[in-house]
Amino acid sequence: MPKKIDGIFKAERADNFGIPIPIVLSSKNQTVPDTLAQKNGFFSFSKWLIFSLIFSISIFSFSPLFKNKTLADSASLYRLYQDGNYLILFQNSDEIRPTGGFIGSFGLLKIKDKKVASFQIETNIYQKDNAFTNNYYIPQPEIIEQWRPGNSWNLRDSNWEADFAVASQDIKWFFQSQYNQVINGIVAINSNLLPEILAITGPINSPEFGALNADNILTQVQTEVEENYYKNADNLKENQPKMIIAKIFPAIIAQAKSNKIQTAKLFFKALSEKNILFYFEDYRQALASSKNWSGEINQSADNYLYINNANLGGGKSSSAVEQNVLYQLDEKNLALKIDRALSPRADNFLIGGNANYTRVFLPIGAKLTSATLDGIDILVDVKQEIDEGKNSFGFWFATDIGKTKSLEMNFVLPEIYDNLYLQKQPGAVNEKYEININGQKMFEGILEKDSRVYF
Repeated sequence: MPKKIDGIFKAERADNFGIPIPIVLSSKNQTVPDTLAQKNGFFSFSKWLIFSLIFSISIFSFSPLFKNKTLADSASLYRLYQDGNYLILFQNSDEIRPTGGFIGSFGLLKIKDKKVASFQIETNIYQKDNAFTNNYYIPQPEIIEQWRPGNSWNLRDSNWEADFAVASQDIKWFFQSQYNQVINGIVAINSNLLPEILAITGPINSPEFGALNADNILTQVQTEVEENYYKNADNLKENQPKMIIAKIFPAIIAQAKSNKIQTAKLFFKALSEKNILFYFEDYRQALASSKNWSGEINQSADNYLYINNANLGGGKSSSAVEQNVLYQLDEKNLALKIDRALSPRADNFLIGGNANYTRVFLPIGAKLTSATLDGIDILVDVKQEIDEGKNSFGFWFATDIGKTKSLEMNFVLPEIYDNLYLQKQPGAVNEKYEININGQKMFEGILEKDSRVYF
């Protein structure tokens, strides 16, 4: 019978970091030798993103490329770049989770003397995660327990809190309980970045996989990893299904080097759109928070709306969901409508329904008066709680393929406001908002980053 853990460090921890693959960069511009890039499928999609991160930081640190606000952001970014051990999370946004996506893999990055000293990659998050939960029972958050009853909570599902700083405490606990490593911070990177990188570098021509570009790269990677790889019995012995990126990596890095300014701009864009998030154990957390790079629930806003989704068992369907939000405020009375439509993926990658749990965050004191899903009253099923200084309203919001589901909720807000802070979920795409105040349209469009609407 697994042992229930009551304290934060009562678990017996592993002696090593899974199957570590150490990489040492002796200078800021040194790249990884091709021999390592060819070995054991080391450069998966996730590994490329970490190198993009490191590469971008090197640019900011040593090249005066930017002016004005961007220059100030570069200086702030450099202040975050300090010695220590950092957990790098690679989140798959096609399977959206509260902080950006499912944690498919992760790495440990070591910075020493302001240089990248080494990093280690966990190539199989399930292996040690399952071994740990087989020996210790960790009570799951209520909604995850509804989704997968009777199981122990685990590292791969630990990014449950909508506030990344709060979620990082759970992530850190699982990591430090499973691996004998102390970390000074966490960086989360979303899969949405890969097509944008190829949009900069241009297409990659591969004899084995054909022409790979921003439009087809994620499809090709997912098809190769989840389908084609396992058609060859010899591959099962190696158990490295992400060889595709290893084989195309040299071409990607070579082309990225010739587009340094564009790569740096992409990095800042990813920060503003929350495709990269930071968490630190020291004074740097306040700096990251002040730049809105920390994924925290905004505490400065009086009037507030944050819609946070979690794909629980819906496969790689999140990018195929189009979410339309209609926010109508008349004095204190708020009518909120959310439509979620699930279409077949344009790339023909097979998906089923989208099993989703939604949380709506509103100002503290907001009162829910009615809630219907496709005309059915779900008021009693809405989970209401106070979360990080906001009122949270949570409910299951599953959508079948080829269908649209519509949620309508009515609230009374605690006071009359003159503005609205819209917070974007990390990793979210295809989310359109229409904001009507006292009968007048004040905003309409896709929410690409946090925005404030004045009225």
